[in-house]
Amino acid sequence: MIVGLGVDLAPISAFQDEQRRNRFAARCFTADEQEYAASRGVAAAQSAAAIFAAKESTLKAFSVGIGDIPLTDIEVTHAASGAPSLSLHGAAARRAESLGVARLHLSITHQGEYAAAVVILEAD
Repeated sequence: MIVGLGVDLAPISAFQDEQRRNRFAARCFTADEQEYAASRGVAAAQSAAAIFAAKESTLKAFSVGIGDIPLTDIEVTHAASGAPSLSLHGAAARRAESLGVARLHLSITHQGEYAAAVVILEAD
C-alpha cells in the first residue's frame, strides 16, 4: 500500500557555480553525497540538483516541510550500476517508521535545465 508520494523539480543552474554548490552542499548533503556529486565532473551540477530533488520529494512524501526533517537525514545512495536509492537516518527514519514504511522507491532524471525525482513510500 502506498503511504506517501512526492515529486520535485530542481533547476540545474542553481548548482552550476562550484562555490555556491559547495556552500549549499555543506548544509544539505551528506559527505558521501558531496563526494558523489564532485566525482561526476562536468555533471556535478546535474547530480547535485537530482540529489536535492530526491530529498525534497522525500519530504513531500512524508507530508512535512523543509526544517521538519534535516535534509542530511535523507541520503541518496547509488548502487554500482548507478541506480539511486534512499537511506534514512534520524528524524527521517523515525517518520518512516511512524508511517509504517517498509519500502522506499526513488526515480531520478535530468534533462536540459532541470533535474526531477519521484519518491514512493510503501507499507505492507
